[in-house]
Amino acid sequence: MILSLVNLQINCDNASKVVEYAKSKIGCGYLWGATGQICTQALFDRKHQDVHITQKIDKKLIGKQVFDSAGLVAKAFQQVGIKMPTKTFSAWKKANWESKGKISNYPKNKVCVLYREAKGIMQHTGIYIRNGEFIHAAGSKTGVIKEKMPGKWTHWGIPKGLYKGNESSQIQDNDKPSPPEYFPFKAKIIATSGGTVNLRKDTNKNSGIVIRIKHGETVTVTGEKNGWYKVTYGAAIGYMMKEFLLKS
Repeated sequence: MILSLVNLQINCDNASKVVEYAKSKIGCGYLWGATGQICTQALFDRKHQDVHITQKIDKKLIGKQVFDSAGLVAKAFQQVGIKMPTKTFSAWKKANWESKGKISNYPKNKVCVLYREAKGIMQHTGIYIRNGEFIHAAGSKTGVIKEKMPGKWTHWGIPKGLYKGNESSQIQDNDKPSPPEYFPFKAKIIATSGGTVNLRKDTNKNSGIVIRIKHGETVTVTGEKNGWYKVTYGAAIGYMMKEFLLKS
């Protein structure tokens, strides 16, 4: 009985730490791809170079801590030793979930991760902090804010380790072994900024840009090298990071 009470206290503390961290970041700025860095002109310029983001620099962001939606979620759960991918669509597919489902049955008495699906892709995320409230890095105009449910969320998930001892018996997608990949295959470009993704000459972010491909366009993946996919788009051939491609 004493051990059970201790475990319950640890679990409650885990959830509370996530909430406390998220609350402490209310008022921070928004920058695509950011995970809590202090914003500098150099950081902003590098984000533009990496993925051709369309956000304009706001001088008020300089010197301020910045997040995007998945970066805030990942950093909050990192406080209790839970690792989450820093891309929204990757987190939904690859995080180690205890349970997850449609927003119609989200657990109102538990801390959980919220997701918004659009066009078949998870495009935004936040943290439900109980009491009918959530915190998210909403966008460049507002930064990190707290709002009331329901919002525009479509799905929810509880990562394993947040509430130990209550793991769901339901098998999640990430519990299944990944099937081997067979090339070539078709994939859609996923530019979470809503803009374009760079097709590069080689497998590093400093390599020259062959072409910028718009979000939603279909490409052909012909192989893999150093964790990047080799991609063909019309007459253009180059390499793209896996996280920006969704197999059709």
